[in-house]
Amino acid sequence: MNALLCSTYELGHQPLGLASPVAWLRRAGVQVECRDLTIETLDESAVRRADVVGISVPMHTAIRLGALLAREIKAMKPETHVCFYGLYASLNGDYLLANGGDSVVGGEYEPGLVDLVRRLERRADAAEAAGVRVAGGPRQAPFLGRLDFPLPARDLLPPLDRYAYLDLGDERRSVGYVEASRGCAHTCRHCPIPPVYGGRVRIIQEDVLLDDIAQLVALGAGHIDFGDPDFLNGVRHSLRVVRRMHGRFPHLTFNFTAKIEHLIEHADAVEELGELGCLFVQSAVESLSDRVLRYLEKGHAEADVRRARQIANAAGIELRPTFVAFTPWTTLDDYLAMLDFVEEMGWIDNVPPVQFTIRLLVPPGSLLIGPLREEGRLGPLNEEQFSYEWRHPDPRMDELHERVSGLVERADAEGQDAWLTFYRLKSLAASFARVGRAPAAPASSARGRVPRLSEPWFC
Repeated sequence: MNALLCSTYELGHQPLGLASPVAWLRRAGVQVECRDLTIETLDESAVRRADVVGISVPMHTAIRLGALLAREIKAMKPETHVCFYGLYASLNGDYLLANGGDSVVGGEYEPGLVDLVRRLERRADAAEAAGVRVAGGPRQAPFLGRLDFPLPARDLLPPLDRYAYLDLGDERRSVGYVEASRGCAHTCRHCPIPPVYGGRVRIIQEDVLLDDIAQLVALGAGHIDFGDPDFLNGVRHSLRVVRRMHGRFPHLTFNFTAKIEHLIEHADAVEELGELGCLFVQSAVESLSDRVLRYLEKGHAEADVRRARQIANAAGIELRPTFVAFTPWTTLDDYLAMLDFVEEMGWIDNVPPVQFTIRLLVPPGSLLIGPLREEGRLGPLNEEQFSYEWRHPDPRMDELHERVSGLVERADAEGQDAWLTFYRLKSLAASFARVGRAPAAPASSARGRVPRLSEPWFC
């Protein structure tokens, strides 16, 4: 039995969504090939060699591209079994199984993927594979058991220098991507993780994680991106990992993601992480409006964001916030206040302009479906976009979203300076509110360089 695993989009990093299942399948004696289609091409010969093609769909952009890929694969070799796996496979199983997919597996997907391949090899009933749902078969809940992970297999993947890098202005470092945990202990309503994991966290064994970091260093990594949904969910585990990593590789820098409330709750840990080489932390601020934050159940307020920034700054760590700039509850005043806050905090270089265009996604299974339906704001499910539609009660907000999206897209294509883009966005938003023009952007020479990955985060 030959398997081909494909990735379409994983935020510019070498895809762990390929490296991990390759290790599992090899351990089971399966012949595996990989294609990271963000930087490689899909040759027909690879598809024709494969009995099973697995498509990794960990996020929204990946599933949109993955659905197109499934159709392409079926056109090349209709008898190939196409399996979608990852977080968004669970959320969108109905559509995927009706449009090119033969099976889906989510949650802790590796053992299910192995079981599926083995059953197909024996011509056994694939519907009985653990946590796997097949076309025409019964629904199965994602498998969320605890696992002993093998070392991810990275030898089939392109080299690190073909992926996003750490940009320090006068220096670039190759980046290795790892995860110390999966799932999340929190249930923020807008997040796609709670409908699958339901508040559970699954830990990756320390020794496996450290050995993976060691092989990434051997491949040229000078910086580690901890991609956990929240690195401080298991704060003791994370601290042990980073202490051991720093002991073995004191030159390594790193970044992580954590909730605002965790940065405050674990301020001592944040200070230590700064001492151990952390350069920046991403945090899903999402909004500064108390009303919007209550709907999203984020667990923080604007004052908490200010406190988290103080803690990060004291630790020598840059706080890089992310936003859901457009929701059904976000007013024009809220949008302007967000821009004012970013300017006040000195975060213009910390927030990629695309963040000011992000519009709330409501995927199947979202915890926001109920509240939106109760308020009469939920539109039909757009299956091809993998999200429910909604319109803002203030038509200006939908028009503003369209205008700022176009502005940022053009700015990105032209390689425009982030500050110039920011102040053009601010002027545009101010014109909608009729409050006058925003000030011109200060000269870029007055700014320092903020550590960043070369590909901005957005799903």
